[in-house]
Parts: sequence; C-alpha cells; structure tokens
Amino acid sequence: MKSVLEQFAYGNINPSEGEIKKGSHYERICNSANNKENTLLVALEGDLLDTFNKYINEMAEAAIMAETDKFIYGYRLGVLMTMEVFQRKADSIFGAEVWL
Repeated sequence: MKSVLEQFAYGNINPSEGEIKKGSHYERICNSANNKENTLLVALEGDLLDTFNKYINEMAEAAIMAETDKFIYGYRLGVLMTMEVFQRKADSIFGAEVWL
C-alpha cells in the first residue's frame, strides 16, 4: 500500500474534495444560493448580466484562494503541533526525565 504522501502526490487524495451530506444545513444553503443565482441570471440582461457573471467568477476565485490559504495554515499548524509533541520531554506526560 502506498503511503499517504504518495497517495497525495499522485492526486489520489484531494483535501479540497468533500462530500455534501444530504439534508445538511450546508446543502440547504448551497441549494438556496443556487436558486437565487438562477433567478438573477434569468432576470438580468446585457451589461448587468455580464457584470453579475464576472462577480460570480471573481467570488469563486476568491473562495478558492481563501480555502487554499486556510488549508496551508491548518497544515502548518498541524506540523508545528507535531513538532512540539516530539520536542517535549516525556516527563510532561509520564513524570520522568526521559525524552521520547
């Protein structure tokens, strides 16, 4: 079996992919937003429709950028926590002067 890092490197693990649970609050919000977007797309014409489409695309790009930044921050924070665990003496856990 390949390691997690190998799976990640080969694209078999994608941290931005996720499953939307049926009936969840998130699914309801996404559906509601999608319905409102479709209503606006039908109602808008010309320059307003073009402006709205540009707005939607820019907001999607901004969301991807924010998600990427949060993933990187979370990953770095996790690595720092792991480093701290290995740098601490075992006495903080076991009451002994032994390094893990």
